[in-house]
Amino acid sequence: MIFCSSVFAEEIISVPHISDTRSNSDAVNSLVSNPTFTANYTNNFFLPEIGLANVGLVYPSKYLNTSCSVSYYGYSEFWNIGATIGFSHYFKKYISIGLEGFFYGCHFNTDTGFKATGGLNLSILAFPTKKLSIGLLAENITFSKLPVVFRLGVGYRIAEKVNLAFEGGIELKQPFFISMDFEYIPVSQFILRCGLGYRTSASASVGFGLRLKGFILDFNVDYRLRSGVGCKASIGFQTKKKRTNEK
Repeated sequence: MIFCSSVFAEEIISVPHISDTRSNSDAVNSLVSNPTFTANYTNNFFLPEIGLANVGLVYPSKYLNTSCSVSYYGYSEFWNIGATIGFSHYFKKYISIGLEGFFYGCHFNTDTGFKATGGLNLSILAFPTKKLSIGLLAENITFSKLPVVFRLGVGYRIAEKVNLAFEGGIELKQPFFISMDFEYIPVSQFILRCGLGYRTSASASVGFGLRLKGFILDFNVDYRLRSGVGCKASIGFQTKKKRTNEK
């Protein structure tokens, strides 16, 4: 996600959002205070050949938080692999900046073979007030072979357990996209959400996230005017290790 409430920063990170209406931002990782490891598997329509596996690590320090991840998607004939390493810093209490390098490789078929590229993403997260957060994400600022995308997001904490989020963006030479999400967090281990979006066609989604003793479950159902109903399920595991100077 490119934005989040500073109060719920680690809670929201602990329950990943797999809806298409949110974006990942390395600036959010600057808010993590303990070393955190995540392993996650996401599947669309519950077909094993299109499952996405991801492992990630965020390690905080006094000056910079370091993050890295590796992901794999696909099957024997078509597959892709991705890797990232990022550095971020939280300038309390107002702004966070993250810079992330990425590698992306794809195997299309035996004739085409393996193709790879890489580049940089820049993210900025600002907190004008305790209830308001504004995020900016510039993907592929090095203009590699992948699309160049600019996203702007705004999150607002309506009440103690309710968040409202907007995100809009544009991909160069492609139509714009926009979304609105509503989140209800009755307890820190559980999130309910619904959203509306538009990218070439309108869509609506509902979902939930559950965290229990390190295990993470996320489920999302969406409806698109052009393609109909779809769903995504994700299961993962997260560990948090206390720093040596913490009691």
